Amino acid sequence: MTALKSSATNKASILIVEDEIIVGMEIREKLQSLGWRISGLVASGSEALAAAEADRPDVVLMDITIKGEIDGIETARRLQARHRIPIIFITAFVRPGLRRPRRKTDAFVWLSKPLVDEELIRAIRTALARRRKPAARPRRCARGGR
Repeated sequence: MTALKSSATNKASILIVEDEIIVGMEIREKLQSLGWRISGLVASGSEALAAAEADRPDVVLMDITIKGEIDGIETARRLQARHRIPIIFITAFVRPGLRRPRRKTDAFVWLSKPLVDEELIRAIRTALARRRKPAARPRRCARGGR
């Protein structure tokens, strides 16, 4: 796994939102061993929002089913509205009635559990690269704004 390590990862911070503490600890240890800084490991939406305020992470790994009054999707929506942080959703299963965000954006990536190391690392690197790109300017109409 050391072949996957790169110097670009050393400065990035990741917030892990996972209500299964053992799973969260495994993810944290894996990512720390690859050089990423873990800004927090929390189990609920309210904790995630507070952690993001305190230490603005570069990426959030968000389980969909988490503790508390708001689920992972709503927590991600709020994080996006406030901080524009890229979100990588992780889920063990797609439950009936699950609503994914309607808009396709660069901010959301979906991974299934159990996580595959290479897919997780690729998703984090992609999210970091997208976050570093400057925001695109709106295009003007070629016909003088009509």
